[in-house]
Amino acid sequence: MTTRIVIARHGNTFTKEQTPLRVGARTDLPLVETERGTNVGKYLKMRSFIPSVVFAAPLKRTTETARLAIAALDKDIALKSDTRFTEIDYGPDEAKTEDEVIARIGQDAMDAWNREAIVPEGWNVSVKGII
Repeated sequence: MTTRIVIARHGNTFTKEQTPLRVGARTDLPLVETERGTNVGKYLKMRSFIPSVVFAAPLKRTTETARLAIAALDKDIALKSDTRFTEIDYGPDEAKTEDEVIARIGQDAMDAWNREAIVPEGWNVSVKGII
């Protein structure tokens, strides 16, 4: 038996007119579009890759995306909520704009993170992952 895992990102939570914020585990926003979830389901159906179960974090944006994909598959597929798929917690940067984050940590720190995923010395960072 072959096990395959497909990972898909949830749909958009900000419109083009809105300024995006860093939203993670503590900010439970709904979707503002349905295309991404629907297209994930259509893509899988087109390739006859029908999952036996769909997992999603217990956040509006992730469960809505999963439900849209399942609906596009047009199959009776279980959707299971799993906190291990919850996004990171941005800590003091949760619900902040990029400019606010840069003002707090500095452009050099942001550039180092974007370029090399380097966390500046002295930062207390915890990583939650799936094992």
